[in-house]
Amino acid sequence: MNQRASYKIGCRILLVIILALISICGYTQTDPSNEDPSTVDRLLSFPGKYIDKVQQKINGLDQQLDHKTEKYLRKIEKNEERIYKKLWKKDSTAAKELMGDVKQRYASLRADASAQAKQLSRLSQVYSGKLDSLGTTFRFLENSNLIPDDLKKKISTASQTVGGLQNRLNQTDQIRKYLKERKQLLTAQLEKFGLGRKLKQYNKQVYYYQQQLAEYKKMLNDPAGMGKKLLGLAAGVPAFQKFFAKNSQLGSLFNLSGSLNNNAAPLAGLQTRASG
Repeated sequence: MNQRASYKIGCRILLVIILALISICGYTQTDPSNEDPSTVDRLLSFPGKYIDKVQQKINGLDQQLDHKTEKYLRKIEKNEERIYKKLWKKDSTAAKELMGDVKQRYASLRADASAQAKQLSRLSQVYSGKLDSLGTTFRFLENSNLIPDDLKKKISTASQTVGGLQNRLNQTDQIRKYLKERKQLLTAQLEKFGLGRKLKQYNKQVYYYQQQLAEYKKMLNDPAGMGKKLLGLAAGVPAFQKFFAKNSQLGSLFNLSGSLNNNAAPLAGLQTRASG
């Protein structure tokens, strides 16, 4: 069995487990034949203030993640500059080849990570069940002819904010991958010059940054967190279930629209894995 097939099987098993957990947490599904019409009305008339609150929460997380990333990058950059000076004293040629212009390297990292994040395919992006669910819900509401224009503007703005945080996650993941590879390279090369111990602070900051990202991903997939009321209502609307299966990142990954077209059980929940 190849790696891609194993990955898909693993993801499907994980999906089943998570959907079961979400049903326990309160994200219940309504049988279309027994659906309470008021559920749709409540979803379409959801208070604008609540939409604003969710947007502010997402925007706050975006700013925090940006701040933390910059904080750790500055520390890691300074650590690498100190290592450069130590290596220069031993071998200036090796210092130039291995370290180069440290400031320029990290300036390029920031720019490249941002550019690469925007070019990722849908299935290559960092997955957040909560962001996927909220973003798809907002797009569903934007497409409804029953939503008043003033509320639709709020929903559109919130949808863009979700997209912004998703892009931030993608960007930080590119940085995480770079730092992981950089750490491996420096460890291998500096050992040759007896400078392996000089990486202690560098490795510590890289580790802390990785842990920080893991905490944010965990926060974004907390079923009791932001948007629970909105997602709970949306999950009970069969029209939304079909929209989710066709338009969400999760739907694309598991071909949920095909499952629904084959009369399989509709989507029972809105959360799934967060990629590592």
